[in-house]
Amino acid sequence: MSEEEVAPVWEVYRTQLDEEGHPAAILVDVSIQEADPKRPHLLRVVVHLQEPDYDTGLPHKEESKLLYALEDELTPALERAGARLVGRLTTQGVRDFVYYAPGSISEDRVRDVLSQWPRYHFDLTQEDDSEWNFYREILVPTPREWQSIMNGKVIHNLSEHGDTLETPREVDHHLLFPTDAALDTFLSDLKGFTCVSREAQAEGPGFTLHLTRTHPVDFSTVDAIVSDLTERAEALAGSYDGWGCGVVADQPRD
Repeated sequence: MSEEEVAPVWEVYRTQLDEEGHPAAILVDVSIQEADPKRPHLLRVVVHLQEPDYDTGLPHKEESKLLYALEDELTPALERAGARLVGRLTTQGVRDFVYYAPGSISEDRVRDVLSQWPRYHFDLTQEDDSEWNFYREILVPTPREWQSIMNGKVIHNLSEHGDTLETPREVDHHLLFPTDAALDTFLSDLKGFTCVSREAQAEGPGFTLHLTRTHPVDFSTVDAIVSDLTERAEALAGSYDGWGCGVVADQPRD
């Protein structure tokens, strides 16, 4: 990495990339703010999994360890040719390592690394992508996916503090709306929540809404609730602004 480059910031999330709903797991460096003019060339090394999970198409734990080791050899080899790893995409039985490089890279460089992993078949694709469209359109999370990432961070923090997650508790949800009328419309069609407060923002236009609801905070439960609130709010030009709760841990037994 050159001196002027910012250190990578990696985020991991799950999504779906096609209409059939096949699961996809994405790791992406979100520190990148704009296309790098020194690396206009997209390089993708697509490795075919040996034993993907039948239902998800994603690797099992043991194969994931092998793929991490493969990546630890592949990436330095490509970095020596000026390439930069920007992410990886795993879906439908393949793992796609995505790099941007100054120009075309010899397939022999990739083959030299993968020859140490004879069980894996790979495909190499290269093309000009000076606008970094693949990175921006495929790897970078959408606002909804960002919210799922944030949900995961809050849940991880709760878990680190001993939270049982599956235990229902009162959870705070916060939203923003451009007008009082939009907020009224939102509440008129909402069930299962208690309105704690609704106020005009202290700075700038708009209104804040504070709701509570009692529910577990495992990822699937939280993500479904947040997704529903987000969709309802966005239909009224509003937005979801986060959630939080206290830690609920198992009580020690006598």
